[in-house]
Amino acid sequence: MSYALFEGALFSVSGYLIGTVVLLAIGSFAFRLNRARKMVNQYPWLYRRAGLFGWQRLGSE
Repeated sequence: MSYALFEGALFSVSGYLIGTVVLLAIGSFAFRLNRARKMVNQYPWLYRRAGLFGWQRLGSE
């Protein structure tokens, strides 16, 4: 990632680790955001949105 964006070294351990951590963080964020949206949209009689990443069972306030 640093090679493509910032003309860094192609084969560097630090570039690989930083790129991996960044991609894992973005992927985890998107996965959890999408999971919360799907649960609320597919089961509106069971769940409601509770924050950005969560959902809550209806009736359990």
